[in-house]
Amino acid sequence: MKFLLLHLILIFLFTVANAQSKKARSVTYQAHPISSIKQIGDSGSLSVNQSLILQDKNLDAFIADLKKSSMLLHTSIKGIPSVVKDFLASFAADGFSIADPGKEWNCCDGGWDDDLPNRELINVGSDGHLFIITYLTGGIGVGEHIILITYNKKRVLDFWTGDISERLERKSEIIGYLIETKDKHWHVNKYKLLI
Repeated sequence: MKFLLLHLILIFLFTVANAQSKKARSVTYQAHPISSIKQIGDSGSLSVNQSLILQDKNLDAFIADLKKSSMLLHTSIKGIPSVVKDFLASFAADGFSIADPGKEWNCCDGGWDDDLPNRELINVGSDGHLFIITYLTGGIGVGEHIILITYNKKRVLDFWTGDISERLERKSEIIGYLIETKDKHWHVNKYKLLI
């Protein structure tokens, strides 16, 4: 009898823990009050309002989403959802070519190889609604960049991008950096919108 009672208690505790775990994983996001994305007509094509991004008008909503999200960041381009990949490819002249960390890419001050990607991934994360990617681009030097996107299965809903001055590898570092720099006169988006 004691064994049966212990067994029932364990089943109950497991069920409660599983329900709490599922509840913790399901994050409810609010639609961003200001979005840099506008759908044009019935064609499904999207337009990006660069002015909203350059003025960080939608950045507070992204920061709030990042704080809520329990996403984990990882280092594989396989983590880019297809709807996001299509969106990024449509705005980048090279189709948003990107290499996993440590793989060959067109970095800096050397020959340019059209067969190599033009970016190197730092990290990427997604939770089915919120997407984040940090990456490097080359040229005379190396630049660090960040992209934040909200999306659903059909399309991108909001988009923000900026340059960052240090290599950010954890979500907490990214949140802290965005909060610290968003209101500075030299903030991350002052000079250009770069994908």
